[in-house]
Amino acid sequence: MVIMSLLFTNRPREDDVRDGKKPRAAETHAEGACPHARKPLNVERIPGRETFVGCTSFFRRVTMRDNTFFNEMGRRTFVRSLISGCVIAGTGMFGLYRDSVSYAAPEITQPPLPYKEDALEPYISKKTIEFHYGKHHKAYIDKTNELAGAAGLGSLSLDEIMKKTAGSAGQTSIFNNAAQAWNHNFYWKSMLPGARKPDERLTKMIDSSFGSYDNFIKELHNAALTQFGSGWAWLVLEQDKLKVINTSNADNPVVHGQVPLLTLDVWEHAYYLDYQNRRPDYVKAVTENLLNWEFVASNLPGNA
Repeated sequence: MVIMSLLFTNRPREDDVRDGKKPRAAETHAEGACPHARKPLNVERIPGRETFVGCTSFFRRVTMRDNTFFNEMGRRTFVRSLISGCVIAGTGMFGLYRDSVSYAAPEITQPPLPYKEDALEPYISKKTIEFHYGKHHKAYIDKTNELAGAAGLGSLSLDEIMKKTAGSAGQTSIFNNAAQAWNHNFYWKSMLPGARKPDERLTKMIDSSFGSYDNFIKELHNAALTQFGSGWAWLVLEQDKLKVINTSNADNPVVHGQVPLLTLDVWEHAYYLDYQNRRPDYVKAVTENLLNWEFVASNLPGNA
């Protein structure tokens, strides 16, 4: 359509021809007397309701059909128009491709567990892991893909989706699912069977921030137990200092400018099959036996 519109930009007004007004000299010529021709013209007559005259020269082609004159462009202008049309069409196709990528469902996948489903027993049972990882966590991943794709966020990573939708009233559902997917990815890595104590660097940071390791554990317990309803307890880095915080529901330290180092899930589905309503027993079991300090160390920035 772009090219066709360009081809007829010099078309005389039909009203002028119909009213008997003489078209410009450049738009018509006497039969057999085309001013641009270097050889006798090939004048073609085609039977019809009105006389049809066709005249072709190297630079210009002039036709008359039904008493309407068409002054068409030269070869060089045609080529330029063709190239311009292709560029415009190509740009439009790229836009369609970009939109199709944005509105496609993201390819966010659930990372495998870093250990076997029974590896955290007797503190967290295989049955709990099967439900928690296999159903709850997977549901957050699937819903994130569905909602993010429908919202035109299909080209973004899980981190990008979470950050982009944080604090947006119209995208709360997307954020909740994306953040819960991210939090669970982080939670599984925060635990390790047969976990060791913090290394020397972390021990110094803990002592500097909390006074001692025991004080840190008390603060972590307090954050986990005082979180009303569902949420998370975190060890984070903020301005080169370690800090214990808790967040409600799907909230996440990343969107508040903090560096998460370790987390503890205190949603009931994390412990109810093993501990029912005894959250303190679950928290104690994890903090005394499963904290993955190697993972904590890996999350520290190099200049912390």
